Amino acid sequence: QFKGREIIIQEAKTTSFEGVDIAFFSAGGEVSRQFVNHAVTSGAIVIDNTSEYRMAHDVPLVVPEVNAHTLKEHNGIIAVPNCSALQMVTALQPIRKSFGIERIIVSTYQAVS
Repeated sequence: QFKGREIIIQEAKTTSFEGVDIAFFSAGGEVSRQFVNHAVTSGAIVIDNTSEYRMAHDVPLVVPEVNAHTLKEHNGIIAVPNCSALQMVTALQPIRKSFGIERIIVSTYQAVS
């Protein structure tokens, strides 16, 4: 239940995406590997928040505040950068726009679990 309303949760299947306009994936790369293509084939636009498509050459890696124009180039899948990159480019965009940026050196330390 959520706010007193019953919510039905169903197991995802390859046929679960018929009639879906936008499908968000955030359950890990294996789930994206298993279902994203089925969602796209069914006509959904996929926004994938896993690492599965981040390095794919034909999938735009989009932070709307930074490069929303690349949304026009999607083939049904839109990838989201990891948390460190997302926060960094969002914060740096106004600086880049106003003054330009030549070089940035970044180190991140993330949990392995």
